[in-house]
Amino acid sequence: MMITSGQMKDLEKKIDEIYSNKLNYSPEVYPYFVNVTNVQRVNGFRGFHFLICLEVVPTVGPHIPVGKDSLTFDISPVNPNNVKLISWKHLKDPKKADFPPNWMDVINWNF
Repeated sequence: MMITSGQMKDLEKKIDEIYSNKLNYSPEVYPYFVNVTNVQRVNGFRGFHFLICLEVVPTVGPHIPVGKDSLTFDISPVNPNNVKLISWKHLKDPKKADFPPNWMDVINWNF
């Protein structure tokens, strides 16, 4: 099983939702800023049902990190679309020090 472009859009949509009150622009998610932190086989060694936890670092502009998030997906042939987001945790907010002066307008300072 692999994550399709439609399911990648679901991940990007969730990231956009998480940062909608923190940023004035939608962040991007690049594969090289996504790390697999945990994989668990739900039904023991005989099944194809997995829980996969990803650590995502969304970026804006020239790859400026805007935070960090952990997302857990349920991947199973039993799910209608094979991949389902079951939980997420926001780990880190954007920091002013991470942004060059010409990118300060990206941050919504009211969050």
